[in-house]
Amino acid sequence: MKLRSPKHRPSGFTLLELLVVLVILAAVTTLAFRSLDEVQDQQRYESSRALLEELDQAVLGNEQMAGFVSDMGRLPQTVLRGGELTLAELWQQGLLPPWDVRSHVLDPEVLLPTGWRGPYLTLPLDAANVFDGWGNPMRSLPEASPANPTTTGYHRLRDENDAAIITAGQPISMLRHLGANGAFGPADLGVDRDLGIAFASTTPLLNRFGASVKATVQVLMNDGSPAAISPTDQVYVRVFTPNPMDVTQLLVVSDKAAQAASVTIPAAAGDYLTGLTIGARVIRAYVIQDQGNSDPADDVLIAKSAIKHITLRPGVNFIPLTIYRP
Repeated sequence: MKLRSPKHRPSGFTLLELLVVLVILAAVTTLAFRSLDEVQDQQRYESSRALLEELDQAVLGNEQMAGFVSDMGRLPQTVLRGGELTLAELWQQGLLPPWDVRSHVLDPEVLLPTGWRGPYLTLPLDAANVFDGWGNPMRSLPEASPANPTTTGYHRLRDENDAAIITAGQPISMLRHLGANGAFGPADLGVDRDLGIAFASTTPLLNRFGASVKATVQVLMNDGSPAAISPTDQVYVRVFTPNPMDVTQLLVVSDKAAQAASVTIPAAAGDYLTGLTIGARVIRAYVIQDQGNSDPADDVLIAKSAIKHITLRPGVNFIPLTIYRP
């Protein structure tokens, strides 16, 4: 009896098996892309955070370098470029008077370097603005910020009240970054979380660019003994700083005290010489004899302290000075 050879099943996959494989590959690919997107979003978020840190250092400086405020005596102002308001004062040459050594008519011996010595921020080649990790420019537009901050176009350059800046020449007090979703949302989480930096605010403790001074002045004879002060003598303290209105001129912030061998200026507790900004400054004390009229040009200089170069920090700066008189 002749036996039949068994039929061999053809090699390969059935249609159902192929479909199962394709579904699995699609699921794995989707998960891989989602994971890759999360990694890229995190990288973009960290890049945006690093940009804000660079902008903060460009404006306020750090221990290694002076920032815009130190050189110019003010915060950067908005510049209209290509239909948008930008931070171009931080990187564009020719907008502001260059860095130079300047003096003041009240005391020509005082020399203080002031002016623009940027760029304080370096842009990529051919770039006209700085961009966050998602390619959004740090800018405002010369139009009202949308009433709904979750819409596109929310302005990133803000004033001290956190209101949108919509005109050129306005001080930039705050910068905002809106996260991966590009929308303002205090409750956003993860890479959607908003970031921001504030240089100034209506809250005094957040005014990181402002400084004040309280000085103690001793008036001594050349041998180190306390000096006798005439009733018509006044002790002055003058701080020389860049003039925020015109950096080619120095601004003098000054106060005086009644005659005494040792004085504190300003004299009242809790009062300080204000209107100053952080950075390299010059301070000097003087004994001046008041000639009894309203013209300070007639007053007579009796003695003065050595010129003292200081670096003002945010908040109150306490500075000792000594005047030696013959």
